Amino acid sequence: TKLPRHFVNITSGTMSFKQVHEITAAKGVTITEFFAALLLDVHCKKQLRENKKLKEVSVQVPIDLRKIYNSSTLRNFTICLRVKVDPNLGEYSFDELLRQVSLQLRLANDEKKLNAMITANMGLERNPVLKFLPLALKDLGVGVSFLITGEQTTTSLLSNVGLIRLP
Repeated sequence: TKLPRHFVNITSGTMSFKQVHEITAAKGVTITEFFAALLLDVHCKKQLRENKKLKEVSVQVPIDLRKIYNSSTLRNFTICLRVKVDPNLGEYSFDELLRQVSLQLRLANDEKKLNAMITANMGLERNPVLKFLPLALKDLGVGVSFLITGEQTTTSLLSNVGLIRLP
């Protein structure tokens, strides 16, 4: 069922870690890569099934920066990478999607590229003009920007909590 604008649908489930790990290990990918490819596959097939104009399909995948920057913070320390495919190039098999996701995530998950993304994000914060604008104007600008592009750039989001160790 199509949701109204700005609504979110959360789907959750439970699976045997052992079984999922066996499948992903046999394919040489991570569990996150596997589920990102699965989401892309579902969205590509949905577009084909509905005979809609084919649009780029993408999934945002959060990357845990703690490992890369050797941090032990308990705060959220992630950046999202967008993996995408264009169904206009032809129908993708699941293994092709898996390969695309794996390559895109492994290429983007590089310290130098992540540094560039973080620096770009910080650029707005350090902009001297924006620094002195009242918060109400900044909030308005962010809201307008989100209305224009926010929900159009990403088809789906994947939350990959992963292994959690608490002190």
